[in-house]
Amino acid sequence: MGSKCVGFAIWFVPVPTPNECLLSALKRRRPGRIKVELEEIRVCTNRTCRKQGSLQILEILTGLAPPNVAVKSCGCLGRCGSGPNAVLLPDGVLASHCGTAVRAAQVMSAAAANYTGDDDDAIRRTLDALAIRKRAQPEIDQAKFSEAELLLSQAIDLKPFGGLHVIYRYRSVARLGAGNYLGALEDAREALKLAPKYPEVRLIPVSSYFRPATEAMLPMLTHKCEFDETSCENDSIDRYI
Repeated sequence: MGSKCVGFAIWFVPVPTPNECLLSALKRRRPGRIKVELEEIRVCTNRTCRKQGSLQILEILTGLAPPNVAVKSCGCLGRCGSGPNAVLLPDGVLASHCGTAVRAAQVMSAAAANYTGDDDDAIRRTLDALAIRKRAQPEIDQAKFSEAELLLSQAIDLKPFGGLHVIYRYRSVARLGAGNYLGALEDAREALKLAPKYPEVRLIPVSSYFRPATEAMLPMLTHKCEFDETSCENDSIDRYI
């Protein structure tokens, strides 16, 4: 008997990445839904997810958040084997496998409706800006204001998609301590423009070494009032300090 050669073909179906699944789910649910002022990400900090690093992810997401995204912790989301887990509200979309800084940045990008997707450059720039801001914070604590201002300026130049209002707030503090009062005021205004409802922007800490700067800024604001009373109605030093 003659042998027969049976031919067959194999199709390889690409498996979507976790971020592609997340973006796809959000795009399906966002059209036509009621627009909300504040998006929210809740990160599970229950036992299993905590062991998988959810507390670190919560910290990263908080640092990356733009003004329209709130980040909070929550209890178990029911998929412990796929953790750390987070849920995006009000869409109710679950984001699993959030165990790296890159994944956290992808989730934040989706929540902020930026949809950078697999734009590695945007993710890298945003994470780099967060890392630089964290390097600047101890410089401010040690009253090394010039060094802190330089670092924070580098972070701003990276144009991160989130956390920019916080960077401006810290640079305002650094400039205030360095004696650059006008620059400090400009940064405080920029932070308020980006995040009018962000309470910490209005509460730049004033300590003993900031007191001369505070007093020096008062004539600037008074001078402005002489020319534009309307714009100065809510423009007191208490708004920025």
